[in-house]
Amino acid sequence: MDTHVMRETCAELAYQLLILQQNLATTLAKEGFTRNQLFVLSYLSRRDTAKIGDIARAADMSPSTITALCDELEAKHLVQRHRSKSDRRVVYVTLTEDGKRKLEMVREQRVNQMMEMFAPFDPHQLETTVEFVKGLNSVYKTLVLPENT
Repeated sequence: MDTHVMRETCAELAYQLLILQQNLATTLAKEGFTRNQLFVLSYLSRRDTAKIGDIARAADMSPSTITALCDELEAKHLVQRHRSKSDRRVVYVTLTEDGKRKLEMVREQRVNQMMEMFAPFDPHQLETTVEFVKGLNSVYKTLVLPENT
């Protein structure tokens, strides 16, 4: 593929991913969440507890942004915070039972939505797409975000 065609193809892929991302964000907003809130909930679902700073690094956001997101999620009774007994500066965040239930509901709705979206495609195309996106994420982490690896 020549450089011009590659550039045009990459630009079109970037645009199509942006549209898909916006569509998914719109659907998520109907559930009362932002993508960043969902990231925090999903991150916490894979751990018993996490420090604000660890969530911030994983999300590539500032600790103050994560604190604000946790304020919103705590107001909805989806997370709870507590300070470390050994270092009061350290704040831990955990999912509440309500948070676990709400996250599971949103995940289920997203899976159902994705199943509808991918229904016209054969399973091999879907598997290939998943592997392609995993590869993109891996390349992105090593080339674009080398400090996060």
